Amino acid sequence: VDPSRNGHAHRRPVARNAKPKKANPAAAAAIAAAKYGVTEERGPCTIAGQWTYHNADGSESFHVVRFNVDGSDAKEFRPIHPVDGGYLIGKPPGKLVLYGLDTLTAAEVVDVHEGEGCVDQARKLDRVATTSAHGSKSPQLTDWSPLAGKTVYIFPDNDRAGETYAIIVAGILIGLGCTVFIVRLPGLGK
Repeated sequence: VDPSRNGHAHRRPVARNAKPKKANPAAAAAIAAAKYGVTEERGPCTIAGQWTYHNADGSESFHVVRFNVDGSDAKEFRPIHPVDGGYLIGKPPGKLVLYGLDTLTAAEVVDVHEGEGCVDQARKLDRVATTSAHGSKSPQLTDWSPLAGKTVYIFPDNDRAGETYAIIVAGILIGLGCTVFIVRLPGLGK
């Protein structure tokens, strides 16, 4: 009861117990369910990419799947993660790991890109590179501490969201004792 409401008693809503999510038996089943969810929300779609994030010991932490909505430029990203009995759609609890975390420990210099596809391209050039899940929208959901004390080059996309991402990530990394450089390349994709 909340007595501060003009002298009137008011009952706060009681949270209902949420039904536990049912795990899909395999990653492929969770991806199919995620695709169905995107189709229900946005229309028919195709899988345009899939990336696996690993813990420091090399075990899988979660997957990110990109769906392109057919007939438009719209895209949708959905995470899935392993649990006892299979995989759930959604991010795992707690801070997210960096993409390629298992490859970052020995590196003194690391590139940060906005998106897994850009990281994969940088790796083809023999660069040690990483990103956070959810692109420019949520860098604060990631545990950046494995980069503490390293020299980091941030390559943001050439748009407002990319610039915001670079500034937020730089602030986090400077707080971890990193030497940070933001590299703005004209025409770097969205």
